[in-house]
Amino acid sequence: MDDPTIRRFFLAADQRFTAAEWLLRNGMNIEATYLAGYTIECVMKALLLRYMPARASTGVLKDEFRSRRGHDFERLKAMLKKRRCVIPVSLADDFRRTAAWSTDIRYEVGIVPTQEAQQFLNSARRIRDWARSS
Repeated sequence: MDDPTIRRFFLAADQRFTAAEWLLRNGMNIEATYLAGYTIECVMKALLLRYMPARASTGVLKDEFRSRRGHDFERLKAMLKKRRCVIPVSLADDFRRTAAWSTDIRYEVGIVPTQEAQQFLNSARRIRDWARSS
C-alpha cells in the first residue's frame, strides 16, 4: 500500500473507528455510530482507489467521492463490484446492518441503544478488517 492517498483513507478509517470506540465507551452512541459509518466509507473508498488505475484516481476523488453520492454505501459497493472487488458473503449481514447509515445522523438527537450501537461498531470493524486484507 504505497499510494499515499489510499494509505490516508485507511488511516482516516482507523482514526474514525478509534474515536467511535471511545464515544461508545462513554455513552455517546449516536456519535459512535456516526463516526463508525465513516470508517466503512473510508475503507470502501480506499479499496476503490486500490482497484483502479492510478491515472483514474484523480477524477474519482474529485467527481465520485464528494457530495451526498460519496457517502452512499450502496453506490460505493456497486462501484467496487464494477471493479471486480468481491465483497465476501460473510459480510452480508454487516453491510445490511450498516446500510441505513447516513451523514444525516449528525442531526439526530436521542438515544441509540448501546447494544445496537455496539453491533454497528462490530460490523464496521469486520468490514474495515476485510478491506485492509483485500
